[in-house]
Amino acid sequence: MLKSFFDEKYSFSCSAITKVRNGKSEYKFWKKELVSADLKIHNKAFNQVFTLRKRIIDIGGYDEKLTSCIDQDLNYRLIKQYGTAICSPKATQNIYQETTRARISLNSIDGKKQFFAKHKIDFTTLEKSIYMLKIWKFSIKIFLERRTNG
Repeated sequence: MLKSFFDEKYSFSCSAITKVRNGKSEYKFWKKELVSADLKIHNKAFNQVFTLRKRIIDIGGYDEKLTSCIDQDLNYRLIKQYGTAICSPKATQNIYQETTRARISLNSIDGKKQFFAKHKIDFTTLEKSIYMLKIWKFSIKIFLERRTNG
């Protein structure tokens, strides 16, 4: 599906997703065309994209030093280098999320901090504030989960 939706004038193609939590499905689609600003705060391209192999090699591939946000970082750099991405409104994957265990780890917060440090020069003052609030929110969730679970 992503391959058939791909057009070389775009940096990559991606698709909507369906999140499944507690037996309930939630469709997620942001918009047809994504620009770099769309990937700063959230990875609106999600974790499956289709692009030319050469493009991934040219931007240095995945940054294995990041503890999380690896897909977001790659997608962000692809858009910065090659321009707008195209997103299909057809969901091509279901993402199942457990609610019986903590989903947020210290590694995910560290990865968010690493992503921010790497790209903060591209962030506006407002985006910086929003991103730091996001990190703070995740930190509070971890604190509360650990306090509740002992």
